[in-house]
Amino acid sequence: MGWPTKTLLTSACIFVSLTKCAVSQATWNESSWLSITPTKNLTWVPCYDGDLECGRFQVPLNYSDPEGQSAAIALVRMKANVSVDSTDYLGPILLNPGGPGGSGVDLILTFGTRFRETLGPQFDLVGFDPRGKSNVLDGITL
Repeated sequence: MGWPTKTLLTSACIFVSLTKCAVSQATWNESSWLSITPTKNLTWVPCYDGDLECGRFQVPLNYSDPEGQSAAIALVRMKANVSVDSTDYLGPILLNPGGPGGSGVDLILTFGTRFRETLGPQFDLVGFDPRGKSNVLDGITL
């Protein structure tokens, strides 16, 4: 296979990957995040066409004042392909893209399948948006 064919094939794969992400995200947007009530006990709901689960976790802005201002942290979870009751289930892995300003939600949306292929089906993959980022901006309360 010559370089023009490889280039065309690579371009097609990238296009399909980006299109799949765009289609999946098109049905879930910022207003969808607002429909999830932030809670101190994290509750997961189906999102992004049911392939993932999303939640909003209520946390204090100042841990010295837990009853003061709070923020709602957006989380997304790609569930393990094995039951949590299975001896093969190994628990969650929290993925953090670093930063400043990295979105763990976007990390799962973009690379979750690749992480799953690399790490195996026995882990829940969880990403979050830190305070002040992407899907958290609406969550600060007084």
